Amino acid sequence: MAIRQIRTIGDEILTKPCKPVKEMNERTIELIEDMFETMYESNGCGLAAPQVGVRKRIVVIGGGLIGCETAELLTDAGHKVTVIEMRDDMAPDAEMMSRGMMMQRFAEKGVTCMPKTRVTGMENGAQTLTLVAADLFGPVGTVLMGLIFFIACLNTCVGLISCCSNYFNETFPVLDYRGWAKVFAFASMVIANAGLTLILKFSVPLLVAIYPVAIVLIVLGLLSLASRRLLTLRAFYPATIVMTGIFSVLAGIEAFGIRVPVLSDFADTLPFTENGLEWMLPALIGAILGAALSAVLPKKSYEN
Repeated sequence: MAIRQIRTIGDEILTKPCKPVKEMNERTIELIEDMFETMYESNGCGLAAPQVGVRKRIVVIGGGLIGCETAELLTDAGHKVTVIEMRDDMAPDAEMMSRGMMMQRFAEKGVTCMPKTRVTGMENGAQTLTLVAADLFGPVGTVLMGLIFFIACLNTCVGLISCCSNYFNETFPVLDYRGWAKVFAFASMVIANAGLTLILKFSVPLLVAIYPVAIVLIVLGLLSLASRRLLTLRAFYPATIVMTGIFSVLAGIEAFGIRVPVLSDFADTLPFTENGLEWMLPALIGAILGAALSAVLPKKSYEN
């Protein structure tokens, strides 16, 4: 862990939007630990990532006096609360008598205190949901979440294996429908045993890179239905897709935890970056450039 410099009012980074945390990786965990260390060193009660120069949506609140008071308010509002503190004692910044009375109230209200404990993060959302369900409903919640996951995954697997087997049987008839179904079922079983965390590690960046292009293709298709003239513009579709693809692929690379010099910094300045929509402006610019370039190129012919 390291103590980081705290940015104060007037620093430009405090005025810029922050990007959501899409994955709890080693770099994020290290940042959180540094933020806790910096907060305790400065005798603070909370710290946001931009205050240490990182534009991420991360806030830490320790088990100090403010954190414990917040926990008590949440308990009074009917929530089940667990306070996690990396130091030896809860609310070490409170007076001895006040801390003793607070801990007594915690015991009476059922607040769980975990001193000398660090949060290293959840590997995936399924673990988070399972723990929350177990915390709220006990063993019944665990069984309920298991049934929900089973039914949801079973429906998805049956649908995907059926569709893929039918498509591959028609496109590559080296195997019949049942043969392809067995291949996909076996492949799915092998991949599933790699674990959800590993699957998400590779699938999420790919999806982040693909979905903007897919959205733009759908929008272009709808626009071409409204105006067939777009089909005659040679550069309209390619320019729009290329501009979208550059920034969607960049977002996918960043989802792997890799920042591309210059390009990543530029993407952070684009509108809607904090919502993961930094590709929208480049797509619009690509459409305008494509339309302008198509004006000097020979038009394509199309059949109605």
